[in-house]
Amino acid sequence: MNAKQLKNALLQHAIQGRLVPQDPDDEPADVLLQRIRAEKEQLIKEGKIKKQKPLPPLTEEEKPFAIPDSWQWVRLGEIGYWTAGATPARTNKDFYEDGSIPWLKTGDLENVRHASCYTSFLQRIQAKAR
Repeated sequence: MNAKQLKNALLQHAIQGRLVPQDPDDEPADVLLQRIRAEKEQLIKEGKIKKQKPLPPLTEEEKPFAIPDSWQWVRLGEIGYWTAGATPARTNKDFYEDGSIPWLKTGDLENVRHASCYTSFLQRIQAKAR
């Protein structure tokens, strides 16, 4: 197994919840998701984000593998806010160096089916780039 294969295997085990034993004292996903929904509702009330159309529930066919019981499958739109617009110029290093805001271009998400694919697109930007 070469380094790339090892990295991919580790990532696959991690996203499937098989890399380390699950801690029964960890907060369950449904509690975290309730907090995320409440925060999104607050941002909508404050006019910081727009209310989005409800997303259909995931079907069993859309779930590519089993996950631990304390985890939950969700659509990205349930835990984040997606909007169209221009990507901050990648040539401006001030936007990307030491960034703390997770950033995915929506164009990068076309035809991506599994979460493991997103890691190759994820970047972090500075607040001034938004």
